[in-house]
Amino acid sequence: MLLQDAKEVAERLTRVHEMQSNVDEAIVLADLHREIDDRVKSVQKAVGRVTMFREQGIGVSVPDELTATKESVRRLADRFNEAPKSVTLKQATRWTKLTNGLDSLVTSLDTLQQQDWKRYFSDSLFAGLSADRRRSTLNQNLPGNKASMDRYSVLYARFNKYRNTIPPTAELMQEVHECSEQLSKVTFVEVEDMPASVRRFFDASATSGGASLSLITDEVKTWLQDHDLIGSYVVRAKA
Repeated sequence: MLLQDAKEVAERLTRVHEMQSNVDEAIVLADLHREIDDRVKSVQKAVGRVTMFREQGIGVSVPDELTATKESVRRLADRFNEAPKSVTLKQATRWTKLTNGLDSLVTSLDTLQQQDWKRYFSDSLFAGLSADRRRSTLNQNLPGNKASMDRYSVLYARFNKYRNTIPPTAELMQEVHECSEQLSKVTFVEVEDMPASVRRFFDASATSGGASLSLITDEVKTWLQDHDLIGSYVVRAKA
């Protein structure tokens, strides 16, 4: 009887130990899942921006480490499928290399996408003056200028908000494009003493194509200098 009781106690202890081991393993795997899930969400966010960029015709730069990181993820996934235990993931430096690689990839994606967006914004969207600078070129007492300037100011504020920040949604990116297009269509009655050459320069510089060098005559340069606007324009090579 005593022997049987001892045997049953031993079996119970074994089952408790196995259950505890399973619980401990589940806890470790859950912690690893949380670690990787945050990184996966960051990668998914970056991939979503790639899709948004391509839909809008914006060039997308590819990080150098993308291929290596994808291969690292694939190899570790294959090993885990063969032996689905936490020790498989954490053996040697596997897990650290994986998480560090994903962190580096997310950083590179974010940096390159910021650069791609700023380049596109600068080269392909509305290139006119800020609302304050444009206001300084106008006589707002002339018919229509005040209403046009009010509209210009509202559009420019919405447009310029994303000059250095990628719009977080496709809807906001579309809004940036719409503001860019509408800004180029806002018309003003220019100051009475503005030469025709200066007016032609302003009209061209406000388009996405910009003003050609042939429009920057001595008369235009002198007028811009006299109105303290010479520093508001740059020459940029076509893509």
